[in-house]
Amino acid sequence: MKKNSMLIVATLITVFVIGLTYDGYSTTVKHYNLKALVSKAERIFTGQCISAEEAEIKFPKGSIWCAEYVFRISEGIKGTTGETITFRQFGLINPRKIDENTVMFNRPDGMPTYKVNQEYMLFLIGDSELGLTSPTGLLQGAFLIYQDELNRRVAVNGLQNLGLFKKDAATELKQFDLTQSEKALVEKSKGAFDLDNFVSVVKKFMQSN
Repeated sequence: MKKNSMLIVATLITVFVIGLTYDGYSTTVKHYNLKALVSKAERIFTGQCISAEEAEIKFPKGSIWCAEYVFRISEGIKGTTGETITFRQFGLINPRKIDENTVMFNRPDGMPTYKVNQEYMLFLIGDSELGLTSPTGLLQGAFLIYQDELNRRVAVNGLQNLGLFKKDAATELKQFDLTQSEKALVEKSKGAFDLDNFVSVVKKFMQSN
């Protein structure tokens, strides 16, 4: 009996070939607290995704697929200028069918994707030689912004904000002039953060660096 199974084409080896050696592209992602997210990110902003497309990057030894996003910036916090930002991440947004028996799905585990019209707060590392980036710590540096049941604008990352204020992050924040609401945020071990308070705390970390 002939088996008609789907072959998953894994292209993560391409990451090594093209020299993407960021911590963020490792299959085992290091856990970062907020201090590390801020210091390692070259661009930090809140904004709305207004375009999400797939593109092919060609180079002498082959090609790779990537996701190209355009965001309308609501607030530029670090390293951004202008009203919009365009960036590319390694991997497809959705699986791509090559033929009847082959599906290509080359997005690394933990690499976030973004939906058009949805708001996010992103901590992006610098671009590679091929112009690719990612959030610091992958899903750790990508925060979904939404309104909670109390109609507050809140932000949460792919780890439910777990451990963002652990160790030296919490210790250093004690030196800052925090409001009562910011102190309450820092004391949370996980769960969505009030967006305005979170942005304010991020800015205070930046001032200390």
